[in-house]
This record gives sequence, C-alpha cells and structure tokens, in this order.
Amino acid sequence: MAKVRDSSKTFINPAGIVEQHYIGQQTPESILMALRDLEGCIKEAAKFKKPVLILADVSLVPKIDLSKRMLEVRKAGIKTMGSVKFRRAAVYGPLKVQVLVNTMALISGKQDKLKVFGNRVKAIAWLKEGIS
Repeated sequence: MAKVRDSSKTFINPAGIVEQHYIGQQTPESILMALRDLEGCIKEAAKFKKPVLILADVSLVPKIDLSKRMLEVRKAGIKTMGSVKFRRAAVYGPLKVQVLVNTMALISGKQDKLKVFGNRVKAIAWLKEGIS
C-alpha cells in the first residue's frame, strides 16, 4: 500500500522495508499526514511477521523549519516514535535533520532503535545489521 502525496511518499519496498520520502518544503499539515501514512504502512508491514524496518529520506527537503509553529509536529513525531512498533529506523539527510531526529529519539527513548545518517547507503547498511 503506497501513499503518495505532493510532499511525501510512503511505501513498503521490495525488501520489506517501510520507506518514507519527504519531498520539498514541509508544512505542519504535510508532516502530520506523513506520520499517519507511516503508521498505516508500519501496521501493514507487521502483518508479514518479520522485523519492521523503517527508512526515511529527508534529503530533498530544502529547508528545515525549526520555528515555534512546528512544535506540535515535533511532539507528534516523538509520540509516533514511542508508540509504533519497529525493530530499527534509519533517517538520512542534512545535518540539521540529523540533530533534530537524534534529539527526538532521545526524548522518546528510542535512541537505540533509531539512527541518523548522511546518506542512504550507510542508513540501509545499519538497518540490515544483525537482521536475518
């Protein structure tokens, strides 16, 4: 089940990894929709009875909005991190995103399951470590 929007695309790839790509400038509404899409894909992937792996690409987001208007979105992201069941999640993109996601993972208590990377190759390699 793939959900494609102007600002994000969420799907289960052929390797069984839940992928989410953020495209272009994000708004609070677009991120909240993407989080809902992600939750739905994770539930779908869990039906395969294999560890759920998540790969998020934020490399095509031109500017990261760290303003106060995004506070509720960051809270929703932390809540989602804490509530969905996954084995590992890897995010790749610019340094600002890496710092933000690391902080959110720490707050949600998922820092051992969620890591950030500068590129896709390293993110996938870490996701697959120790997974048979």
